[in-house]
Amino acid sequence: SFIYFLIGLLDDLFDLSFVLRLVIQFSVSIIAWNNGIGINSLDFSYFNPSYIFELPSFLSLLITSFWLVGVTNSINWMDGIDGLCSGLTIISCLGISIISIFNGSFFMALYSISIVGACIGFLRYNLFPSQILMGDCGSNFLGFNLASLSLIHINNPDSSIKILSSIFILFIPLFDMVRVVIFRLISKSSPFIADNAHLHHLFLELGFGYLQVVLFICSFAQ
Repeated sequence: SFIYFLIGLLDDLFDLSFVLRLVIQFSVSIIAWNNGIGINSLDFSYFNPSYIFELPSFLSLLITSFWLVGVTNSINWMDGIDGLCSGLTIISCLGISIISIFNGSFFMALYSISIVGACIGFLRYNLFPSQILMGDCGSNFLGFNLASLSLIHINNPDSSIKILSSIFILFIPLFDMVRVVIFRLISKSSPFIADNAHLHHLFLELGFGYLQVVLFICSFAQ
C-alpha cells in the first residue's frame, strides 16, 4: 500500500509516464501474490456447485496482477470530481467490513472500518467545493487496499465473499473503467490518456451539479 502511495505521490509531483507507473504497479502486485494475496481459483458455485476451477500458478499470478492493478486504477479514475472516490471507498469498505463481521474476521473488519473512518474525516474537506484534494497518492493507496481486501477474503475458507461478490462490491469503478477503455479503443485513442468520458463527466454534461453526481453514483453503488 505504501509503495502504491509513493507511485501516486511521484506522479502528482513529476507526472510519471503511464508505462513506468504500470511497470512498478505490476511489480508490487507480483510481490503481493508471492505473499499470499491472490486469486487461486475461480468460484462460480452460485450457478453450480461444481463450477470451481483451480488455477495454475502462472494464471493465478496473471489474473491477480491484473486485478490489483485494474482495481487500483479504476478507483484512481473515480477521483475526477470532489468527494466521489472517498464516497465509493466508504461504501465498498463498509460492505467488506459487514461480511468480515459475519465471517468472524474481526481484524479485517477493523482494518476496513479504519479506512472508512479516514475517508469520512477526509470527505468533510473534500466535498465540492473542496479544501483539499486526494491526488493520485491517496486514490492509489485506497485502490490497492480495496483490491487487496477483496482478494484476502476469497482465500478465507470461512468467507462467503467470492470473486463475483468482489466484482459486485467494486462494480461502479470497474464498470466505468471497462466502458472507458472500450470507448477509447473504438475511437482509436490510447486507453491510458485521460479524457472526459467517465460516468461523472457524463452526468456533469447533462447538467447535474457536483454534489448531485456524487450522491447519485454513490447511491447506486449501495
